[in-house]
Amino acid sequence: LLPTITLYLHIATETLAAGEGVVRWEDQGPVTLAYLRDVLGPQCRFTIRPVLDLAGQAPVDDYEIPHRLREAMHLRTPADVFPYATNTSRRTDLDHTHPYRPPHAGGPPGQTSTANLGPLTRYHHRVKTHTGWQSAQPFPGTYLWRAPHGALYLTDHTGTTQIRPTPDHPDDPRMNLGAAPAHRGPSSVTRLERRFTDLITDHAA
Repeated sequence: LLPTITLYLHIATETLAAGEGVVRWEDQGPVTLAYLRDVLGPQCRFTIRPVLDLAGQAPVDDYEIPHRLREAMHLRTPADVFPYATNTSRRTDLDHTHPYRPPHAGGPPGQTSTANLGPLTRYHHRVKTHTGWQSAQPFPGTYLWRAPHGALYLTDHTGTTQIRPTPDHPDDPRMNLGAAPAHRGPSSVTRLERRFTDLITDHAA
């Protein structure tokens, strides 16, 4: 007669093998393996799911996002990727970093993939869509953001880093994430990857 609830607990195989360590309880934080065993263990039934191959998720052509991709995205990028955001809920939107274009309108295949998705709260999703923010994902899980006035931010698993403050001339074409890079690289390197390299090099300098 007890109510049924779902708790997402992430535990490493090394912790299970050792019999001690830390478990990550989604939306709550870390708990000890002893707490999981002694407090939750006698009262709960557990479903153990295998580790997902986050890098091997096949993309799909549809705009709708299948459950397997949603789960992989949450495990790879559990937090809102908007600059300085902190939300880690599973109820965020999965935004297409590069806007989705239907195949019948000339869109390429495989647009819905872990390399072109990022979690955003509904508010940040609307901010990106309607207020002039630009984003790019040069590498899966790494996001570049350009604010409407030209400031550039990098967000990844370590948090947010401001790459460049608001420039003196916001209309400088170099500040546009869609602009071509200043030099030509190998054909195997994408334009966004070269632009990302330029930004990191400039920041380091």
